[in-house]
Order: sequence, then structure tokens, then C-alpha cells
Amino acid sequence: ADTIEVADNGTGVGEQNHESLTVKYATSKLVNFGDLASLTSFGFRGEALSSLCALCDSFVVTTRTQEEDAGWRIEYDAFGRINGKTTAPRAVGTTVTVKGLFKPLAVRHKEFAKNVKREYGKLLHLLQQYALVSVDTRLIVSHQVSVGGNGQNAKRQTVVHTQGASLSQALRQTKLESILA
Repeated sequence: ADTIEVADNGTGVGEQNHESLTVKYATSKLVNFGDLASLTSFGFRGEALSSLCALCDSFVVTTRTQEEDAGWRIEYDAFGRINGKTTAPRAVGTTVTVKGLFKPLAVRHKEFAKNVKREYGKLLHLLQQYALVSVDTRLIVSHQVSVGGNGQNAKRQTVVHTQGASLSQALRQTKLESILA
């Protein structure tokens, strides 16, 4: 899991809130317990975003509100402070992109990499539970494996990722010149 990206079609985050987006407790939509009944979206929470900043190599938010002509691409550092900010194309809403999850924590990253399929299964199960209780919300999940590369085994790895390991074992390397000769 090199990159995890979550996008919504909500109202976006206004420019005045970019700095506080990753500050713990600063973005809560709840003032008191009764506010739980009035929530109409999942939204991105500052507590979670703040934690993600500390747990990854790269944390980027791309967002746009209805009032803005263009979106913003905001890069945050490990402490949740803005590292860079540029305009970016984006429909109204917000996209959060996390790269290198757990890389700052070597042992945790190694454990995560070892169990990534199991963790992905847990994530799917959680999202299925959300889908059951939020019938007016559409959740789309995709798992895209990066394939290819420049290494000697790049073609074989592409087959493994797209067709499965059993098929790749049946392959044998053939040179194009030998076919045409």
C-alpha cells in the first residue's frame, strides 16, 4: 500500500480552514452530544488527519469549495503544518492522499507491509458495515496494483500482479528475434 487516497464530493474546505484542518479537535462538527443526530456526512476529522500526518511520508489534501474557481493542493508536514500550497484542478469536494503509511515507524511499517492483505480485508469489512447503515451514501473502493518497472523481472511481476502467480510460473522467456527469424 504505497498510496491511499480517499475522495468525497462534499462541500470542500475553505481556504480560511486549511491551517486548522490537521489540528486535533479543531474541525469537530460536534458541540454537544445532541449534535450526533444532526450529522449528515462522514467528513474528514482533524484528529484522524493529524495522526496521519505523523504516520506517513507524505500527506496531501486537495480541496475546492463551490465559491472557488480552482482547488488547492496542500502539503502538510509530520506535525500537521502546511509545507506547500498550490492551486490545483478539482471538482467541489476533498481528496486526501497518504503516501508511505507507517514509514516513519520502521517496525510498524514492516508489520503493515507483511500483513497488508489482511489489513485491506479489515478495511473492506469496515466499509461494508458503513454501507449497510448509510443507504444514501455510495462507497467506491478500488485496489490498483502498481505494475511494471525497470527491473529485470518487471514483465514477470506485471503478470503476477495482473494474472496471478500460478500463471507466471508457466511462462518462459522468448526473444522476439527468435520468433521473426
